[in-house]
Amino acid sequence: MDNIEVYNNKIYNANLAGIWLEGYNSYIKEDTNVHIHHNTITGSGICNGLQANGAGILTHGFNVLIEDNVLDSNYQDGISANVWNTPPSDAGFVLDVRNNIITNTLPTPTESSTTGYGLNNYETATHTIISNYNYIYNNALGDYKNTGSTTDINEAPTDNDLNNAPVLNFIGSRTVDVGNTLNFIVSASDADGDSLAYSVIGLPRGANFGVVSGEFSWIPDSTQTGTYTVTFEVTDGKLTDSETMTINVNSVVNAPVLNSIGDMSVTEGSLLSFVISASDADGDSLTYSASGLPSGAAFDGASRLFSWKPVAGQAGIYDITFAVTDGQLTDSEVISITVSPEGTSAGTSDTMYINRLRESTPDATLMGDSYVDLGNIVEVGSYREVMWFDLSEYSTTDAVVSATLSMNWYYPENAPRNQDTVVEIYRAADWDPAQVSWNEKAAGVPWNDAGGDWFDSTGVAQGSMPYASITFSGSDVPDNGVYEFDVTELVQEYVSGEHANTGFFIKARNENDNYIAFDGTANDLKKPKLTVTVSTTSNLAPVMDPIADQVVDEGATLSFGVTASDADGDSLTYSSTGAPAGATFDPATAEFTWTPADSQAGIYGVMFEVSDGELTDSKAILIAVNAVDNDPSGNNAPVITAFEPANNDVFEEGSVINIGVTASDVDGQDLTYLLKIDGVSVSTTSSYVWKSTDNANRGPHVIEAVVSDGTDQVTVQHVITIIKIHPRWDVNQDGVVNILDVTIVAQNLGSEKPHPSWDVNEDGVVNIQDLTIVAHYFGETIQL
Repeated sequence: MDNIEVYNNKIYNANLAGIWLEGYNSYIKEDTNVHIHHNTITGSGICNGLQANGAGILTHGFNVLIEDNVLDSNYQDGISANVWNTPPSDAGFVLDVRNNIITNTLPTPTESSTTGYGLNNYETATHTIISNYNYIYNNALGDYKNTGSTTDINEAPTDNDLNNAPVLNFIGSRTVDVGNTLNFIVSASDADGDSLAYSVIGLPRGANFGVVSGEFSWIPDSTQTGTYTVTFEVTDGKLTDSETMTINVNSVVNAPVLNSIGDMSVTEGSLLSFVISASDADGDSLTYSASGLPSGAAFDGASRLFSWKPVAGQAGIYDITFAVTDGQLTDSEVISITVSPEGTSAGTSDTMYINRLRESTPDATLMGDSYVDLGNIVEVGSYREVMWFDLSEYSTTDAVVSATLSMNWYYPENAPRNQDTVVEIYRAADWDPAQVSWNEKAAGVPWNDAGGDWFDSTGVAQGSMPYASITFSGSDVPDNGVYEFDVTELVQEYVSGEHANTGFFIKARNENDNYIAFDGTANDLKKPKLTVTVSTTSNLAPVMDPIADQVVDEGATLSFGVTASDADGDSLTYSSTGAPAGATFDPATAEFTWTPADSQAGIYGVMFEVSDGELTDSKAILIAVNAVDNDPSGNNAPVITAFEPANNDVFEEGSVINIGVTASDVDGQDLTYLLKIDGVSVSTTSSYVWKSTDNANRGPHVIEAVVSDGTDQVTVQHVITIIKIHPRWDVNQDGVVNILDVTIVAQNLGSEKPHPSWDVNEDGVVNIQDLTIVAHYFGETIQL
C-alpha cells in the first residue's frame, strides 16, 4: 500500500483499533506512506477476547503522518506502533504525530497493568514516533511509552488554548497570455476570527502578492511562457493551511504596429515620395504592401518606398491602403492623397494661436497649451477653444479649392464616455491671444456672452449653423486618430476679405459630461494644422468690352467692331451667333458689317463671343432696322409690339420655351405670322411651344418671327442659349470639375446679373457659397 489518505471519519466503540494499519511479510518504507487526519475516534480498542490489537490508531510497517485528530477514551493506547503478525524486514518507519488531542486512554480489561498510554512505541527497533504540538493528557498509565516530546502540551486545554486552523478557500489553476494581467484574491476563513496572514512560495518574476490583502497580480512578459508552481499559505499565527496551484503562461503573437503615415497632397507634375515603417514587439520579420495604387504610382515592399508623380488629368483624391504583416497578424492604414491640378498650390499655415477658454478658471489666459479641450466635466465646467492661423500669404482674388483643419485625438484613450461629443467650428468674434479668457476677449473687454462670442455660417451671432462639425461617439471611442474639419467656406471668406480673419471658435454643441481633448502645441508633429489649397492658375478669362445696341435704316450700311481684353495677353478669337441674312462678321478683324434690304425692317438679336482657347466671354445686342417708306401705295407696315423669349435668355436643357409674337397694323389689315428656330420654320401662327430634349439642343439658338400684312413685313429675332446644368458644379460643362470651373465662378463673384451656370446654388448671386460647392466636388467626373 502506498499514498493512503484516511480523513474526516467519526469512529466509535470499535472492538479492535479504530484505525488499524497492519503490514505483512516484507515492508518497504518508501512505499508505505499514509496520511491520517481530521478523524474523531472514541471508545475503541477494548479487545474483548483478543490481545495486542487495540488502540485509537494502531500502525505497523508504515510511514504515517497523523495530524488534526481527536482520540478520546480509547483502550490500550491512544496511538501505538505494535506488531500483531510478522515483524518488518525493513526499519526506519516514522510516525509523525502532530496537532492531535489524545486523552482519557484506558487499559484493556485483560491487560490492565500494561496498557493505557497516550503514545506507545512497542517497536523501537524499527519504528520512531515524533510527537509535536499535541494535547496529550489524562491517560491512565501515562502520556508516553518509549517516546516523548518537547512541544506537546500535557494538560487539558483551556478555552483560550482551543484554536481552529484557518481554511484557505480553493484557488485552482490559472491561465494567462503573455502581456495580459492575471489578478486574483487569495482568501481564507477562520472559525476563531483570528487575524490571518498570507505568504507565497514560488512567486514568479515580476509578480506581486499582498501578504495582508491576499491579492496576486502579474503581467508575464514574452520570456515567461510555461507552467509555474506556486504555493499559497495562510496562518493564524499558530496553525496554517495551504494550496499549491499552477499558472500556465501562453505565448502570444503580437501584431506589428504600422507607424502613422497621415494624409498627403501633391500637385500634378510633382513627385511625391515617402517611406513607411513599423515596429514589432516580437522582433518578427515584417512584410510591407500597398493596395489601391493610382496609375503611375509605385511601392517597393523591400525598401518601403512609395513614389508617384501624377500627370495632367489625375487631379482628385485617392485612397491607398498600406499594410504590414509578421506572417500571422497585420496592421494597416488607409491614407488619402489629394492631387491638385497643375496651377494650384497647397500649403500649411505655421503661424498660429491656440487659447483655451476654461469655465473653472474664467479669468485665466491659457495660451499655447498642450491640449485642445472641448466639452464639459460635471462639477468642473465647460471647455472651449479659439484658434487663429495666418492667412496673409493669400491674395483676395485667390480661390480656395479646399481648407482642412486637422487635429489629433488625445483623450480619452480606449475609454468610453457618458455622452457623444459633437465638435463644431464657428467664425470667432475678435479676440486678443495675449489676454483672452472665458470672461474677456481682450484686457478689460468682456465677451458679450461669457465663454466667447461667435458667428455661424449664415452670419447669425451665437447662431447654431456651424461651418464644420464632427460627431465623436461616446461608446465608439476614437484612438489616436487624425480628424479633419472642412473649413473651406470660412477660410475663403477670410481670404477674400468678406470677413476679417478672426480665426476659429471651437466648441461642443451640447456641453454636458462629454469632455474630450486633442493634442495642442506641445507636440509639433501632432499640433493642429490648417492646410489650404488655392487656385494659382495663370489663365484668366478674356473680357469683352461693352457693345451698344445698334440702329440702322433699310438700305443703309451698319459697321462696327467688337473688342476684348485678356489680362494674360492670350491670343483671342471671335465669333458671332444670329447674324441676319446679308450680314457678315470677320473673326480675324472682329468687324460686323450689314446693309439691311428693303424687307428686313425689324429687331435682330446678335451674340458675340470671345475665347482665349479655354475661357470665354460674350455679349448680346439688339440691332433695330427702321423701314424706309418707299411704298407708292401708302401702305403702313405692321408693328411688332412684343416678342418672347427675350434676347440673351438662357434655358436649361429640357426646359419648355414659349415663343410668342404680338403685332399691330394701323391699316387694320389681317396679319400673317411665321416663326423660325435657327432659320427653320416651326409655326405659321403667333405662338409656338418648344421643348429642348437632347444634347443637340445645347448652345445658342436664333428665334425669329416674321409678320406680314400682305404688302410689307417686319422681322424680329432674339438669340437664346440652352445649357445643361447637371450637375451645376461642372460650370463650363466640360465633364470634369476642375480649376476652370473654380476660376469661372471666382472671376464672376458679386455679379448682379449672373449667368445661370455661375450661380451654382441658384440663389441669385454669385458668391462664396457657389465657390464652396465647386470646391467640394473638385475632381469629380461628369457623364456627359
